[in-house]
Amino acid sequence: MNRLRISHVIHHVFDVLTNEVGGRFGAVATSKLLHIALPDLFVMWDNAISDGYDVKMTGYSYAYKFMPRMKDELEEAIDDFIKHHPCSRDEAIGRIRKEANNEPNTETNRRIQLAPLHKTANITPFFPKTTKLLTFK
Repeated sequence: MNRLRISHVIHHVFDVLTNEVGGRFGAVATSKLLHIALPDLFVMWDNAISDGYDVKMTGYSYAYKFMPRMKDELEEAIDDFIKHHPCSRDEAIGRIRKEANNEPNTETNRRIQLAPLHKTANITPFFPKTTKLLTFK
C-alpha cells in the first residue's frame, strides 16, 4: 500500500489546480474548490486570511504552513471546549459542529472522519489515481 504524507498530496493537488489546469484557478479559487470537494479536510482562504497568517498564496504555503496552523488552532479549540465542558473528544467535536450549525455531510464524514485530526485519511473515492492511503507526519 502506498503511504504518502498528506501535505505532499495537498501541495501537489493545489499546484495542479492553480498551475496546470489551464491556469484558470488562483489560490483563493483553488482553496474554495478543494473545500467544496472535501469540507472536512480543506480550509478556504483568501488574501486577507493569507496576510493575517503571514503566509504566501502558494500550494507549498497552503500545505506546509497554513493547513498545519489550522489543525493546531482546531486542536486548541477542541481542547479548550473539553476543558470547559468535560466530555470525550468525539463528543466535543460533535457539539462544536452542532453549535456552529455546521453538520457535516454524512457520506463525506464516513469517508473522512475529520482527517486533519487523525493519522490517516482514505481519499480514494475522491482522488482514486492519486493515492490509496495518506498519513500525517
